[in-house]
Amino acid sequence: MVPNMAGYVEFLRRFLIFFVAVLCLSSATVPKDQQRKITIKSIPCPTHITECSNTTYIIHVIAESTDKQNSMHYLWSVIGSPTIIAAYFDSIDVNVSIDWNHVLNNNSTKGITFTQTSLHITALVIPAIYEFQDKKDELFYTEKDVVNTIVKHGFQDEVTHWEEPEIDHKNNVTTFTGKMLGGTVIFQCNASAIMDRESILPHQQFSSNSTVFTLTLHKLTNLQHKGHTRFIFELVSFSEDDSSTCVTAQKSLDDEHTPAVFKTIVINSTLGSHSSYCAWKPVAYLKESRKLSNQVPSFSYFGNQHRFISNKQCQTLPSSSSTEDFISIVSHLKGNFISSQMNISFGQQKDGWYDGPEGSRYLTWSAVVGYGTPIKDDFSMLVWLIIFIGFGTPMLLIFITIIYVIIKKVKAKKATSSYGMIN
Repeated sequence: MVPNMAGYVEFLRRFLIFFVAVLCLSSATVPKDQQRKITIKSIPCPTHITECSNTTYIIHVIAESTDKQNSMHYLWSVIGSPTIIAAYFDSIDVNVSIDWNHVLNNNSTKGITFTQTSLHITALVIPAIYEFQDKKDELFYTEKDVVNTIVKHGFQDEVTHWEEPEIDHKNNVTTFTGKMLGGTVIFQCNASAIMDRESILPHQQFSSNSTVFTLTLHKLTNLQHKGHTRFIFELVSFSEDDSSTCVTAQKSLDDEHTPAVFKTIVINSTLGSHSSYCAWKPVAYLKESRKLSNQVPSFSYFGNQHRFISNKQCQTLPSSSSTEDFISIVSHLKGNFISSQMNISFGQQKDGWYDGPEGSRYLTWSAVVGYGTPIKDDFSMLVWLIIFIGFGTPMLLIFITIIYVIIKKVKAKKATSSYGMIN
């Protein structure tokens, strides 16, 4: 007797679900060499130094691998400009020395030294934002009738006061809040202990060798122009001498985590066998509650031109000639560095502009700075589960049906051939 076919199908379907579930759980287990213990230290400027204020700080983050084989060290600061320094060491016995007399001397190139030589070090600085008027809703600041409306707002000159940084040790987050142009600028940094994904949009992936940061402009009112304002963020990437720096796009087939977005923009810096990056989803958000309805695209520029960043080639970024135009703790870091610069702007047609009648006066953008290479977006286990169930079950049904028919025919043939001929 042939077993019930429906029972077979149900058994195999349940087995398939169980197998994929086990696969999901196993993939969620993080290897020890990818886990880190995070320690955040706040280093205030000594009060006996005249140039110090009670809100002058450098945040030192130590991220040790749980197998004690290597460590990441981050320096977060808003002295002069929002800055992230990321250094990778093949040891956990590393500290940093800060000479505040040099750090607060804009003519000095000394002041910050790690106690060991790093295998790789990189930095990202956001020295300024720019406003421009986009009355025709053309979006790009390189348009002829827009370019003459650009106004620079350097953080060194425009931020009148930075509050004492707020440190959340539980979530490894530090928030810098400053008063700027009649409103607030927020620079938030989050050290990664494991490989994961942002809990809020754009849900970008990060590794345990990276810092996720967010820059937010909230209720800026003292702008040069009124009513049709859009913003540009200036990004300056620092890498060690002889590094190769370029920008590319990583494409994805799936927009499960960031709706309507199928790529990640990546600034790559490579030196020998080591590399670092700054990566972001080309979107920003116009409200604190990040949703698809208030998501707008970002646009990339370098060499004074709007650029479409593709995945077919890594476009070389021009060297930055503006490093003397801003202040950052990077200039006090021991070592020889080269810098590359690019800009990004934000918006889409009919979004109300930043300060239009329907504008929200809110703009927030996030990115990742890290050692190594960024994690590529791929189908999640949930998507694979749906694919397996959706396609696997019908295929199993077809296969079992064929086997059932074959077995039935073979049994019928045997039953017929068991009778002898009657004379």
